[in-house]
Amino acid sequence: MDCYFEKRSSKFAKHKQTRGRRGNKYTGLYTGVGLMRTIHGDRTQVPEEWCPELGDLAEHCGGDHFGFHHFICHPEGKGYRGCGHSKKDWKKTKDLLERLSKLVSSNPVGPTANMDKLENRRTDTKIGIPAGYTYLLQLAIHDLTRTSVPNPNPSGPRRPVRNLRTAGLELETVFGGGAAACPFAYAQEGVENKIRRRLKVGATRSADQGDEDLIKPERDLPRTVFEPASGSFQTTARDVLIADSRNDDNFVLSQLTALFHVFHNMVVDMAEKEWPEGIKNKNTSLPSEDIGVYARGVTAYIFRNILREDLLERLLDPTVYEAYRYAHVKFLDTKSEYGSVPIEFAHAVGRIGHQMVRPNYVLNRTGTDPSLFDILDATSTGKGENVPPRPKWFIDWSLFFELDGKGSVPANFNWSAKIHPHILSKFFDSGLFPSLEQGRGGGLLYRDFIRGAALHVWSVPCLIQKIIKRLRRDKRGKLLDRVKTLQNRQRDIVEKALKRLGVKVNDEPATGSELTPMQYETIVNDPPLLLFVLAEAQEDTANGAHLGILGSIVFAEVFFGAMDRRGGYAPESVVTWEAEIEAATRKLFGGKKNIPNSMPDLIARVRKQSPDVVWAPAK
Repeated sequence: MDCYFEKRSSKFAKHKQTRGRRGNKYTGLYTGVGLMRTIHGDRTQVPEEWCPELGDLAEHCGGDHFGFHHFICHPEGKGYRGCGHSKKDWKKTKDLLERLSKLVSSNPVGPTANMDKLENRRTDTKIGIPAGYTYLLQLAIHDLTRTSVPNPNPSGPRRPVRNLRTAGLELETVFGGGAAACPFAYAQEGVENKIRRRLKVGATRSADQGDEDLIKPERDLPRTVFEPASGSFQTTARDVLIADSRNDDNFVLSQLTALFHVFHNMVVDMAEKEWPEGIKNKNTSLPSEDIGVYARGVTAYIFRNILREDLLERLLDPTVYEAYRYAHVKFLDTKSEYGSVPIEFAHAVGRIGHQMVRPNYVLNRTGTDPSLFDILDATSTGKGENVPPRPKWFIDWSLFFELDGKGSVPANFNWSAKIHPHILSKFFDSGLFPSLEQGRGGGLLYRDFIRGAALHVWSVPCLIQKIIKRLRRDKRGKLLDRVKTLQNRQRDIVEKALKRLGVKVNDEPATGSELTPMQYETIVNDPPLLLFVLAEAQEDTANGAHLGILGSIVFAEVFFGAMDRRGGYAPESVVTWEAEIEAATRKLFGGKKNIPNSMPDLIARVRKQSPDVVWAPAK
């Protein structure tokens, strides 16, 4: 299907104003009159009342200096249009997206209604991603993006939103700006020694003692009891002492983050033993107190290694993965420099992790299987009744990662949910994810849909066409053939997804599963980017086991682009530093073959030194 937005919509084009002064640079400026955009020299004013949901994200449409950009280039009138660009059409678009989000949330083939489908996948190792990678993906995305306004309020004051990440995929989400910027996250080495190399790790609780009875093993995030502003002291009220509080959004993610804390501290121990007097070579002269800088670099190097060789191999389409995994790739999106992330990733493709979440998890051999609600609540900002954890809540990582090799897993192993158009009912809870606008429904999926629409992410048919042009220019035949096939199947993919959702067409819809003919045609011809990425993952040969071709290309461009074009592992990144970190990693681990390149490898290293951090007590 060719892009049917070749010409800019007349309703959008009539707001075109005088040419800007910045040539081909694309910037976004908020004024009291509306959102001013300079698009390749053309200055366009979009009245803000068209997009009230944009709220604090108004500046999100800004140029690279805001930390976000459009994938490849700005769509220039070929962005997602829904029902149109006028104020009246925008209301219709919101109505359509709200209904679509409800349809997806009530998907009859989703894991909430059919847990047996998840059970069946446990015996088929060829179609499944272990559940631990759902949360490794979340950690990685936290390392790519962190907005200056965590929870934008559409009805609040308009404030610029910037991506605060400056070094993509270098574990800034764990280390923050280092001990000087985040001293609360680092352990002080003794009373007189003010050096902070190691990350703090929190103690756990015994099985039957009170909350104040903190014991080893130290396998939780560091937490501290605090007195609320009301003055009523509660021993269950805790603050989490980490560089990025989002890593305590749910219990599994918090424990995975704690695992990386433990691993980094293990690397510090190895570095201190290897270089007790500091590091001196032809390129570097680091005193012993700066060994922590090297240790941080080594940990980040291994984190990238795991993303490249383990997570992305499982998540991406095999053709895409093989095309991007090696060095010297010619990227389609040349703007992903200095930490800039495509809007299409931040507000569409990168949101697929929510579809991978299970309704419940088996934490360990004791049979503890908390629901998703319990997982979300076991945090310092939740009720906090299960943090610090007691033994029955200790995570046995052999139930989340294939520690004994692919295909060798326990009977109660946790697989991720399939990647397809569904979302658990908990994510549709308006209490957890309130409405962005009075009178509208809440829920996470509606938020994702509406923000993508308000930010004019690429229209699916136009994005596919743009990628085809770039692939043809770069003579990348294998990928080109796959994307051209996808282009011919675009409508069919969406229609099959809607059919699975039980959607029916009716001139006068009487139920929530019915759409008007115009609504139906709007969705199949111009689906929200997130919906299409989920639908193609289900319809493609992957059958929901991994991303389809379009989603894989966007993911590969962002992840491999961050790892290949932004070297350094330190704010003062230089080429020699990256080479030295690689050499230091090989030295510490006894050669390239011994460097962890998967989560099972990393866990095996931690288990060898601290077995209680990896395993939980048997039943």
